[in-house]
Amino acid sequence: MLATRRARLAAAVLATAAVAGAGVAWATIPGSDGVIHACYKDANGALRVVSDPASCASHETPIELGGPTHGYAIANPGDVTFSTPTSVSVLKLGLPAGTFLVHAKTNLINLPGSDAVFVPCDLRVQGTSTMLDEDRVVLEAPVTSTEAYEANVPLQAAVTLASPGVVGLECAAITRGTSSSVDARFAQIDAVPLNALN
Repeated sequence: MLATRRARLAAAVLATAAVAGAGVAWATIPGSDGVIHACYKDANGALRVVSDPASCASHETPIELGGPTHGYAIANPGDVTFSTPTSVSVLKLGLPAGTFLVHAKTNLINLPGSDAVFVPCDLRVQGTSTMLDEDRVVLEAPVTSTEAYEANVPLQAAVTLASPGVVGLECAAITRGTSSSVDARFAQIDAVPLNALN
């Protein structure tokens, strides 16, 4: 009699675990868009993972826990050579409307045969006069024909775009002699939507 009760109890526990496991496996995580969707219960903060944010109840707030749609990035490991005091586009990143924290960086090198050069770089919204951040460096003239001076330029700013736009990294070369030629290398721009951090 005791063995029969234990067998029934074990069968009931196994059946419950199988049903619960099937319910957990039902959701596709991450979703087809690569994002992990969840419902945050307003009353007590309980969190449950779902396949579709539309499945959240009226007392729950849909949230996204991460995925490839939470950032934008572009990189160019190649060289962009410039030698004029007029700004030259080093790299551009297209963004949708929204508020973003934007980072940009490039490595600048004064090419052999160049004079000392003042290099201002800025991060700006293309098609506007809005400068988001700027930095400037002086690259000294190489002492020998086989050496070069280099510097890293990091830029960062928050930007709000009312409509889709382009953020660009630009640099210029203002020679301190007769001529200078600068390479911008390993340029990168990335943007993280600030509303995704809430």
